[in-house]
Amino acid sequence: MPLPCYNKTMKKFILYFCLFLILLSLFAAGALVFVHHATDPSRRLPGNYQAQIDYTRNIVDKGNQYLQDAFLGDQFSMEDYLDPVCIDLHLTFSKEGTYLLEVDASSYARAEETAYAALKQALYELIRLRQEAAGKSARSDEEIQSVLEELLGMPADEYLQTYGPALLPSYEELEAAYAGSGTYEATRDLLILEGGKTRHILTDASTLVLTDPAGEEDPMVWYVDPQP
Repeated sequence: MPLPCYNKTMKKFILYFCLFLILLSLFAAGALVFVHHATDPSRRLPGNYQAQIDYTRNIVDKGNQYLQDAFLGDQFSMEDYLDPVCIDLHLTFSKEGTYLLEVDASSYARAEETAYAALKQALYELIRLRQEAAGKSARSDEEIQSVLEELLGMPADEYLQTYGPALLPSYEELEAAYAGSGTYEATRDLLILEGGKTRHILTDASTLVLTDPAGEEDPMVWYVDPQP
C-alpha cells in the first residue's frame, strides 16, 4: 500500500502538470492568433497610399515622331531635354470599408508643362542644327522664339500644346482608366472592390502591392502616404 505522503505528492504533480498543459495550450493559441493578425495583409490595409505612373518613354516616343515628321525624317531625340515625368495617384482605404482612388490634378498639370517644355527645347535645338548644316550662324532661344511666334501667330509652347502631338493622355482619360470609389472587402491576402474587381494583397510597413490574379495587368506598387 503506497504511503500517504506519496499520494499527496503525486496528486500535486499531476495537478500542476495539467495546469502547465492548459497554460501552454492557451499560450500557443494566443501566439497563433497574434501571428495570424500580424501576417494578415488585410489588417494593415486601411490608410493612405500614393503611386506614380511613369510617362517618360511615352512622351519621348511621341515627341520624337512629331519632330521627325515635321523635319522630314531627321533622326533626333528629345530624351536629353526631358526629366522623368510621372503622374501621381492617391488611394485611400477607410476602416469603414470604403475606398477612393484619385488622379492628382496638380501632378498632371506639372507633367504636361514639363513634357511640352522639353518638346519646345528639342525643337529649338533641331532648328539650330538645321541652321548650322546650312552654313548659318545658330540663333539663341530668344531669337528662335521670336521668329516662331511671328510665323505661327502665337508662342511656340502654346502652339505645340494646341496643334502639336498629344504627349499625354487627357486628364479625363486618366480618370476613366484609374479613378474610382466604392466599397471594398479584404480577407487575408485578397482585396475585392465594389463591382467585383479582385486583387491579391502584399503589404508591409511602407508599401502595398496589388496584383491581378489573372495576370492580365502589371502589379501596382503603392507607397504609404502619411500626409494625404
